Amino acid sequence: MAAAEDPEDPAAALRDMTYPDGPRAGQRVFTPPTVAALLVYFAYAMQCMATVGVIRRETGTWRWPAVAFGYLTVTAWLMAYLARTVTGLVTG
Repeated sequence: MAAAEDPEDPAAALRDMTYPDGPRAGQRVFTPPTVAALLVYFAYAMQCMATVGVIRRETGTWRWPAVAFGYLTVTAWLMAYLARTVTGLVTG
C-alpha cells in the first residue's frame, strides 16, 4: 500500500504512516524496533508451504511438518521479541 502511493519513494510513505485512531493515534507505525522485529521474524518463520509438503512426503507423516512449523513459529516470535526489545533499548 505504501509503495503504491509513491512508487518512486516508498521509504517516505513508510516514514509518514501513522495510526489513524485508537490509543496510539498519530504515532508512527514502522519504528526501528518494529522493523527489526519484522525482519527477524521473517528470517526464522517457515513461510514456504511447499517445504511443509516436502517434509510430509519425505517423512510419510504429518508429525514432523507440524513439529517443524510449530518450532520455527515459536522461535520466530521469541527472536522477534528479543530483536524488538534490544532495538528499543539501543534506539531509545
